[in-house]
Amino acid sequence: MPHRKRASWRAEARAACCLSRSATRTARSDSSGKRYAGSGTGFAALPKRLADRYRWSWDHLRKIVRPAVAFEFWYSVLYAAALTPMAAWLLNRLVVSGGRLAISNNDLIGFFLSARGIAFLLFSLSFMLALAYAEQVGLMIIALGACLGRKTSVSFALRENIAHLPKLIRLGILQAACYAAVCLPFAGGATLTYRLLLGDRDINYYLTFRPWNWYVALAIGGALGATCISLVTWLLVRWLFSVPAVVFEKATPLHAMRVSWRRTRSRFWSTAIVLASLW
Repeated sequence: MPHRKRASWRAEARAACCLSRSATRTARSDSSGKRYAGSGTGFAALPKRLADRYRWSWDHLRKIVRPAVAFEFWYSVLYAAALTPMAAWLLNRLVVSGGRLAISNNDLIGFFLSARGIAFLLFSLSFMLALAYAEQVGLMIIALGACLGRKTSVSFALRENIAHLPKLIRLGILQAACYAAVCLPFAGGATLTYRLLLGDRDINYYLTFRPWNWYVALAIGGALGATCISLVTWLLVRWLFSVPAVVFEKATPLHAMRVSWRRTRSRFWSTAIVLASLW
């Protein structure tokens, strides 16, 4: 019975997503301002007037506040339970490698520059991306259920998270590898800058006296960091719709990334502005 309910919900969700895209395309080519609703789905496109959109959003927001807050609570508990073993393992590795209870900055740098530390960073980034995507899935399920006129329980949203978690983990691994490939040259440039300009003395000397090479290193590091953040943000926006494609369209992680890339090709700045306003 739960499987049958899940299959029915997914079919309605896919129909609602297809209807939404079709209605949006039709509304752009039609100036009559009609609202397009799908028969049997209870899903309607957003109203065209801004005041009506706020009213539409507020009506649906009131329906999802309680299940969304409950979902966030239980998801935070599961999130903390999943991250605690990783944090304990990292602390144990640092203490064992350093041979003392106090951990210095050199111990941290040495661990994260080692092969084991790089593997840990990639695994942690993939795992955290997968957990963040799972949180998005639960909230999207609750929100879409409200749009379809249904009450979505927290247990159902959590079950859907578990069902999609393998795909979300693979998606997180793919995107983490791409982010790491983008950031690696900038990390190498920052490391080279540090060794050439600041490698002669301890970092506390530069923090106290601030010679000229300190400011040069800061300028180079700032330029490298700003460029790296810009590229990562660009990729983040281009892959924004990969999670809905995995959940509602049954796409594979790689195909979902391609689908999202196509859908944001001519809508980068509008999508980025909406995303920045939500943050």
